[in-house]
Amino acid sequence: MYIDMKVNGINIEVLDGVYSPGDDTFLILDVIEEINVNGLKCIDVCCGTGVIGLKLLLKGASLVLFTDINVAAVKNSMLNYQLNREKILGTALFSLGDCLEHIKLGRFNLIACNPPYLPVNEDIQWSGGRVEGGLRIVEKIVNKISEEKFKGETFVVLSTLSDSAKFERIVENERLQWDIVAERAFFYERIRVYRISR
Repeated sequence: MYIDMKVNGINIEVLDGVYSPGDDTFLILDVIEEINVNGLKCIDVCCGTGVIGLKLLLKGASLVLFTDINVAAVKNSMLNYQLNREKILGTALFSLGDCLEHIKLGRFNLIACNPPYLPVNEDIQWSGGRVEGGLRIVEKIVNKISEEKFKGETFVVLSTLSDSAKFERIVENERLQWDIVAERAFFYERIRVYRISR
């Protein structure tokens, strides 16, 4: 299925096999709208359509690395970058890989991530993992930012259907700090944007 839409003034096409922007995407876009990213080097992890990274570029980020484990998502981000190219001054890079495992974080200032977070066992590109409490992806991210002593801020979307208490313990066990910077209630869950920092 192919979808053509406009999100926060950004032209977006959604290709087959790529997560379409939804309430969780809109919540992290609201957070990005309120922070100063001017001149920052950012990573859009689990980039999907690329709308989060594109928002960072439109807000003044000097560089955004779009990365996803899904080939279709990386291609979709590239396509949407081209659709919005005339409005963007910063540089875009695109990478296929599992979370942040293939990336050295030293040159970056900010990480934004709307990962698969539901605690179900499905394809890795859609599921946060039942056993992991929906945290399969975000645990890898927290471990990486701790291991590399990342000095910037990381913004991660999670649902209350995920094991939020476990997530908070994972962050604290890595001697990192967390706070909830945005939260919105939906039918059977609350979606939150967490900020992780040193």
